[in-house]
Amino acid sequence: PCDYVLASQTISPTDEWNQLDCDGDGVVNGNELDDELSIPGAFSPNNDGANDYFVINGIKNYPDASITIFNRWGVSKKSIINI
Repeated sequence: PCDYVLASQTISPTDEWNQLDCDGDGVVNGNELDDELSIPGAFSPNNDGANDYFVINGIKNYPDASITIFNRWGVSKKSIINI
């Protein structure tokens, strides 16, 4: 089912396809279809299955965007430019 190319379809994706994570980023396909910018406030990549991935939905609409991730003490840990 992950060979479904959304741009070439004239019908809506199935519920089954919407629940898959075809690109393996921790976000199901159905949630990635939303173009609204959604930035998580925090994440905890400790492999417990909750908030393990930092995914910004809708970021593809902002090709010149950059982000900086800070730890709880305000120290910059990672910067990404031109996502």
